[in-house]
Amino acid sequence: MACGTSPFIEYGNSTECRLSILLEQPCILIRFSPELQDLLRMLLKKNPKERLGCNGNIREHPFFNAIDWVQIENRTLPPPSQPKAVST
Repeated sequence: MACGTSPFIEYGNSTECRLSILLEQPCILIRFSPELQDLLRMLLKKNPKERLGCNGNIREHPFFNAIDWVQIENRTLPPPSQPKAVST
């Protein structure tokens, strides 16, 4: 979601793609902020016991420091953008 492509090499068939996900390290773009790079590395760890979300609270990661989780849970935070209605 961060860049619109898979962080793993996409091969021609599903078996090769699965092997890429299981065996290769994800490709994290250097244009991402250091916080986002670290978040993606933590979320994409091969060992689930080391993966953020399974181990540790994702909300405490520095990438999310600017988010007021209480406001989100109380639904008092306005959305960052509103989609525009398109008439057909």
